[in-house]
Amino acid sequence: MNHHSPVVSLTPGRSALPRGSTILAAVLAVLTLASSAWAECAWVLWHKDGGSEFWIREDAFDARTTCVGAPDRNQEHYGKTRAQRASETILVVYPAAGVSGAGFRLDCLPDTVDPRGPNRGAR
Repeated sequence: MNHHSPVVSLTPGRSALPRGSTILAAVLAVLTLASSAWAECAWVLWHKDGGSEFWIREDAFDARTTCVGAPDRNQEHYGKTRAQRASETILVVYPAAGVSGAGFRLDCLPDTVDPRGPNRGAR
């Protein structure tokens, strides 16, 4: 009985990986580069009053973590009952009980994203 290890024979221009694995590896590489680029770009804190369609640029930050710190501070200030996270980068602040008003929303977004829509914040 002769036991041999399987031999992989490659023809020129052919990959040893199945086509699906090659595509998956390429997609993962692109996503990794995109997420690290997003993390390294400037971030902007946007403010929108409830009931309004207008976004106001509140502040700009060098890093995502610094931008996310602003909604963190607002949540501490207003309390978790009034200030609730819609996501890590979005904070919704509801009006206080018995007070008229619509509250407001804070969003941290990469500086390449403008919540006002295309061409609204052309630089």
